[in-house]
Amino acid sequence: MLILVAAGLTAPLIAGHGIAAARPAATPQSIVQISALRDEIGMAASATQVLDRWCASHHMAPAGAVIAEKIANKPVPATAQLRRTLQLKASDRVQMRHVRLRCSGHILSVARLWYVPSRLPAAMEASLQQTDTPFGKVVAPLNLDRKSAGSSSAWLPKEGGPTAKTPSHILFSQRALMIRADGLPIAYVVEDYQRGLLGFTPD
Repeated sequence: MLILVAAGLTAPLIAGHGIAAARPAATPQSIVQISALRDEIGMAASATQVLDRWCASHHMAPAGAVIAEKIANKPVPATAQLRRTLQLKASDRVQMRHVRLRCSGHILSVARLWYVPSRLPAAMEASLQQTDTPFGKVVAPLNLDRKSAGSSSAWLPKEGGPTAKTPSHILFSQRALMIRADGLPIAYVVEDYQRGLLGFTPD
C-alpha cells in the first residue's frame, strides 16, 4: 500500500494573484457531477485529459485549454518513503513540480508531483522545466500507467448527507503513482481539486 510522502501534502493552497477563486453554491446536480469526476479521475490514465473534457463539456474553455501554471519546479531531497515509492537508487535525484492546473480563469486543481528526471527523455524534461504544459500531456507518448494511491473527499456528502452547501476550498484530493510499462515508477502525485471546477453555468 502506498503511503503519503509527507504529512501536510494535501493542505489547502491559496489561488494565485489575478485568478479569483469561484464561490458558487453547490447543488444536487453539481454534487453528483463532482462525485462522478472524482471517480473518473481515480480510474483514468491521465487526469489532465479528464480535466480537458470537463472544461470543454461545461463550456468553461475550449478543448485542450488546460495549462499548468508553475509555482515551483526544483530538485528536492527524497524522504525514505519517497525512495521506497519511486524505487530510487542512491544516484537518482528527484524533482518536485508544483503547479496550478487551470482552464481560462478557473483553477481546477493544485498538484505537487515528485518525479525522476533521469527516467524521462531529455526533451520531456526540458518541456517540464521550460513550459506550462501539464505533466500528463508531456509524458503522454510514454503511455504511463496511473495507479491510484487513495483519495479523500471532505466536502462531498456521504450516505444521504446534505445535498446543498457551500463547497470547501478543496472538493476532493487524489494521490497516484505513474509507472512505465516495465514497472518502474516515474512520478508520485498529490492533487487537490479546487472549487473552480464548479465555475460553470448550470444547464
